[in-house]
Amino acid sequence: MRPLALLTPALTCALLLTSCLGEGGDVPGAGGEGAQPGDVAAGQSEPTLTAPEPTGEQLDHDEMREALDTHASGSITDTDDYWEHMRDLSTELQRLSVDPNECKPYVTASALPVPSAALAAFAEDEDEHTAVYTFPDTDAAQTYVDNEQRAAGQCGEHTVTRELEGGDIEVTTEISELEILSGADSHLALQQEISQDGSSEHLIGVVLRHEAQVTAVSRPVEAPLGENEAEEVVVELEAAAATILEDLTGADLDPPEPQPEDDEDDAE
Repeated sequence: MRPLALLTPALTCALLLTSCLGEGGDVPGAGGEGAQPGDVAAGQSEPTLTAPEPTGEQLDHDEMREALDTHASGSITDTDDYWEHMRDLSTELQRLSVDPNECKPYVTASALPVPSAALAAFAEDEDEHTAVYTFPDTDAAQTYVDNEQRAAGQCGEHTVTRELEGGDIEVTTEISELEILSGADSHLALQQEISQDGSSEHLIGVVLRHEAQVTAVSRPVEAPLGENEAEEVVVELEAAAATILEDLTGADLDPPEPQPEDDEDDAE
């Protein structure tokens, strides 16, 4: 299981689930309804479940993949690559213990590759991870961003535990919000630290929403960054996300100019 939600405890759960979903991260019992081996005639391959067709303002997979192929790098996947595993993955996520417990809905929702009601496409390489989420309408897209922002504030530090026969796996996640300027309808920037067995991984990412479309771009960093360094990364990631979002929506999303800081001495 790879981290696909990018900015949230998806990476936390990815670390945990890799140890409990079988060799190579395969989801046990994958296939869902309608894909049971007994339903397949001898000599034929099992049917592959695919995601629903786009509804409302949703884009189709070809549109999202084309935008990623043009503006991002790395391997590209979409909702269809994960759809048949979603039910089993949801079951596995419910077995995680989260401290504080009120953060569990946030952790489990964020760990799913595709948010509820959305279709998605992803581009991943070693240096950057990009996701496009397309929702039926603007309200659904904004609800997703609002939930991410609210949960980051309420669950800025939490621990996820997976019980295994060979011993528990425990991962602690710390999330802090960063300043971001964007011309998109809504935006969010986060810095994340994921710790396990004395080692840590660090990530900075941004989420932009315009109309019913959301783009998220994240980048691993070697260590927690100071304010100025983090700001530079956020500017770069915002530009990358905005370019894709402009392609998807046809909008001009240039960020506003930063406001000068007030000079208290001059004011006096």
